[in-house]
Amino acid sequence: MPREFQIYAKDPAAKSNVGALLHDVPLPDGSLVVMAGAVQKDFVHGVKKTSSKEYENSRRFNGTVRVLKRK
Repeated sequence: MPREFQIYAKDPAAKSNVGALLHDVPLPDGSLVVMAGAVQKDFVHGVKKTSSKEYENSRRFNGTVRVLKRK
């Protein structure tokens, strides 16, 4: 069973900055999510924690690569 990757609208008025759920994307094993452009600026994203025994012995890798421009 794949984990779900959520994408929410940003809501500056909300305490957590999270607005309405826009997309719920299933991520099967081996999936790679690439967020380009202004995705992180315009939306809130994440994978919800689970206490399901199904994921008890599974591994998850989370890496971040950024390109920085000099001013």
